[in-house]
Amino acid sequence: MRYAAIIGAAVMLLAACAGSAEDAPPPPTDDGTTIEDLGGTGARDIAPVILPTRDPSLSWPDAPAVLTAESVAQVVNLGLLRAPDPASTIFHHHFSADGQKLVALNDSYLLGYDLRTGETLFTNTRQQAIVAYLAADNGAVHAVTSNGVGLNFDATNGRLQAEYTAHEHFANVADFTASGGWLAVGGTDGSVRVWDAADRRSLATIPAHIGRVTHVAFSSDGALLATGGADQRVIVWDWREREPLHVIENGGRVENIAFNPAGDLIASAAPAYATIWQLTDAGGVFQYTLNSETDGMLVLAFSPDGAHLITGGLTPEMAVWRAADGELLALLPRAGGQRASAAFNPAGDLLLTSVLGGNVTLYDLTSLDETTIRAARLSPQDRVVEVAVAPDGRAMTFFEATGQISVWGVVGD
Repeated sequence: MRYAAIIGAAVMLLAACAGSAEDAPPPPTDDGTTIEDLGGTGARDIAPVILPTRDPSLSWPDAPAVLTAESVAQVVNLGLLRAPDPASTIFHHHFSADGQKLVALNDSYLLGYDLRTGETLFTNTRQQAIVAYLAADNGAVHAVTSNGVGLNFDATNGRLQAEYTAHEHFANVADFTASGGWLAVGGTDGSVRVWDAADRRSLATIPAHIGRVTHVAFSSDGALLATGGADQRVIVWDWREREPLHVIENGGRVENIAFNPAGDLIASAAPAYATIWQLTDAGGVFQYTLNSETDGMLVLAFSPDGAHLITGGLTPEMAVWRAADGELLALLPRAGGQRASAAFNPAGDLLLTSVLGGNVTLYDLTSLDETTIRAARLSPQDRVVEVAVAPDGRAMTFFEATGQISVWGVVGD
């Protein structure tokens, strides 16, 4: 089977700007299939489809609609979220569960934003925090510092409320599940501690690995915790019982870990491949292997509907795989490189990608077939270091190297 684009991508002709691609007919392929490429060596350059930018004098839209393949023609730039001087790149962020708020960390500040209004809620010194998470009720921000101190901030004004020792040997790896308010932190000593972050109450200490813990990841419901270590193992835990349910011998450095939304599949990645396992009551059952080049698994994520897997990193393209059987469906051109990132909308029918020095591109997965996938360039800005989509699908955020955040969303007529 030919995989989509080979490596091409047809330009999505959005309703608001549908003329540029039709002006120059694309070259035919050897088998007669028409492939429209976004440009590059050996391909006819097509003028990028740039979605409109709103007049900055306009007020922030009251109620952006949900981003879907049907509503994508109404996507516009809603505005910018700015941080005070000194400006620096945001290195960690987290959305509230309802998608209405965003907390972020840069070199100097802990920042809180209201995505419904564009308002800056608070600006506070980050106090050495390297991760920060919003609680489900939007009442608190839970952070961990580089020396393992847990910090609780008021999410309305950013004021520090409490602190505690989250891990005496913190290895700079953590994950948070808003549904339970549980915070998992990994240590250089191989242990993982799980906290009720709001109450600062220790729930479990797990001797997980020989050597440093390199990754921790909760399943979407928080029932399972996956850990990766310097011993090149990925272990899936019933963390409440401190019981290992499945041990994966990764065969190389643990590059990444991802659960599917249902929590019954896990992807365990080494630098050049990932293995996918089905999780059953009896343990893990191997499903398939995804192969890539070295450092091609820095990006690893299941789509929210569980249908697709995206992988990428320091490779020329990102890859879209069918999650059910691991079949390669598409290679996305020029989507790999330094600071490559990807995010799905909540419906799983759109994929947003970025790469530092390159494009921010939105792919329509409903158009994916054996030869093409429709796509649109969203912004000429080439200094985007990461993209993300809010959990409610009403905001796309482009984190720029300058420290500002460009917010995009769907606005009706």
